[in-house]
Amino acid sequence: MKPWKKVVLAVGIVLGSLALVAGLGIGAITYFAKMISDPIPQDPQYPVVFGIRVTDNHFWISTARPCPTHAVLSVVFPGSKMATPISVTLLKPIDTLDLTDPGPDVTVQQYMAQGFLWSDEGTRVEITTQFPDGSSSFFSAVNFTDLQEESADYPDQFFFGQMGWLAPDDVAARDGIDLLTVCTPRPS
Repeated sequence: MKPWKKVVLAVGIVLGSLALVAGLGIGAITYFAKMISDPIPQDPQYPVVFGIRVTDNHFWISTARPCPTHAVLSVVFPGSKMATPISVTLLKPIDTLDLTDPGPDVTVQQYMAQGFLWSDEGTRVEITTQFPDGSSSFFSAVNFTDLQEESADYPDQFFFGQMGWLAPDDVAARDGIDLLTVCTPRPS
């Protein structure tokens, strides 16, 4: 190969690499700018809710509205030893889940870590739902204290965060009116 062709080839490789890096850089900048301006579409019209309670040392979640078959609930206790979300796929529509002993109506891809005690791990739980069609629910979180003691005072209710202790049927009746549940798909 003639020396001038080697130079042209080298310049072409360098320019092509710079264009690729610049393109990736612009793509990354665009991606991060979008994340900053719209991190995760979090603009539900109403509060997004789920309920929690403890019965016989079992941590229960109420979605109030049944989540469909094959929906995946991702449950996180932030700031805990459970860095990985507890991931639960529903085998049939359900609106109540025993997170301590999920049972045959679900498959669990990630269980609570060995020795994990929700009661020792903080005062917050977060949930998002991935639906079979690929869409997802809005993010929701519940902050709690004294959950075990208070659950005994409200035997047929769940703690729905700022809304307080409510019966799941009451919450389901309000779904789409003045609140959304974690099993309510985002509008398209």
